[in-house]
Amino acid sequence: MEGDGPILGNPISSGVIVMGRSAVAVDATCCRIMGIDPEKIDYLQAADNWLGVIDDNKIKQRGEKHSSVCQDFMLLDFIPSQQGVRLVR
Repeated sequence: MEGDGPILGNPISSGVIVMGRSAVAVDATCCRIMGIDPEKIDYLQAADNWLGVIDDNKIKQRGEKHSSVCQDFMLLDFIPSQQGVRLVR
């Protein structure tokens, strides 16, 4: 979902399935698909190199590259955790 999810957000059909052995790498990849920088997400920073990796160069990805399916999800400025997390391309 984008916006004010998971209850008030808008569902988005991204057309991808993301799965993996590392929940941290999966979440980091999903962030990139949504146009969010995983390095700016607190829980992913805390988990990086402890529970998994978020460095794109260290994640073995099969299938389509996240850059080919990326679509910027809407972020809301009035939600502090959504401020300043946009992925710079």
